Amino acid sequence: MNQKRITLAIDARPLSRGSGGIQRYLKRIIPHLIASGEFDIILYSDGLIEGVPDDILSKIKVRQTLRGKLAAVSWYWMAPIWIRLDRADSYWSPRHHLPFFTPKSTATIVTIHDFVWKKVPQTMPRIQWLTERLLMPTAIRSTNKIICISQTTQSQLEEYFPGAEKKSKVILHGEETSSHITGPSNTSKSVDSYFLTVGTLEPRKNYESLIRAFDMYCSEGGTVDLIIVGKNGWNYQSIYDEKNKSNFSSRIKILNSVNDEELITLYQGAQGFISISIDEGYGLPPQEAMAFGLPILLSTIDVYRELYPSADLWVNNHDINEISHAISQLNKLPKKNTYTPNGRLWSDCAKQHIKYIKA
Repeated sequence: MNQKRITLAIDARPLSRGSGGIQRYLKRIIPHLIASGEFDIILYSDGLIEGVPDDILSKIKVRQTLRGKLAAVSWYWMAPIWIRLDRADSYWSPRHHLPFFTPKSTATIVTIHDFVWKKVPQTMPRIQWLTERLLMPTAIRSTNKIICISQTTQSQLEEYFPGAEKKSKVILHGEETSSHITGPSNTSKSVDSYFLTVGTLEPRKNYESLIRAFDMYCSEGGTVDLIIVGKNGWNYQSIYDEKNKSNFSSRIKILNSVNDEELITLYQGAQGFISISIDEGYGLPPQEAMAFGLPILLSTIDVYRELYPSADLWVNNHDINEISHAISQLNKLPKKNTYTPNGRLWSDCAKQHIKYIKA
């Protein structure tokens, strides 16, 4: 006797908002959910879904609010209506929010990436902070299950919402290897060598401090350039202002629009990778950089210590002198010809999601 397929509704709004960590997370998991044959999947979005292949979209149902200024707000009211119309058995939010008035007959699962709004609220726009403060606690208290993307996140969940950790499970991301990216193609320094950093242009990524440290590195004779890859986020203008103030601004490139193939090329050509974020939920770029054999320099935040203990260099993200010195050291480290996988595959990550959603 065939087992009944689960009707799984998914908050797909991140897929209408360009590239980013949550978008990549969804893009990696959804194909495995489809391939399992366990689910009838429906995506709920407030905008046009981007970056998902047609052969994937053809196998699922998509609901979308009417476009316009009220699309984002109306989604919260339309989603519970859709849940009822679709008779969804389960609803998964990959971005720690739930729609208003979700029917109790539908099991809910929420993924929590970070608690930036609690830890470093000054790095967020006011409206986003207010949204998280209003919606995230409600989602945590009302959801049936919680997925934490790191042990660090689960520990923070226990700290900020005692007892909620009892209905949570840690499921680490898969690593960006094999079919997703290509490993190091050559280990020699290019003529125009550069350090690479990847992430949205926003205060939390600490790019202003990186630019100041890079300026110091150059003034002391450093010869490697800096490339920053990331779309413009909140309060991004101050990052451009810092670049323009630099005596070495011509050696700093900021690339806002980079597709997957171009990003691969940038990883392949980089001399080293840098991320001195103030806070992260996971941070996929260091994992990608390691897959390309790059030496990496990271800030000593808890989640990086947990996930990337083999990083080559560690710095206090507020100490410009220390960061500048570490950049000099990074230039002396060779690329690695081989990469030892951490054993976390996206297929395994997806299997854990499937098992947890069905439990």
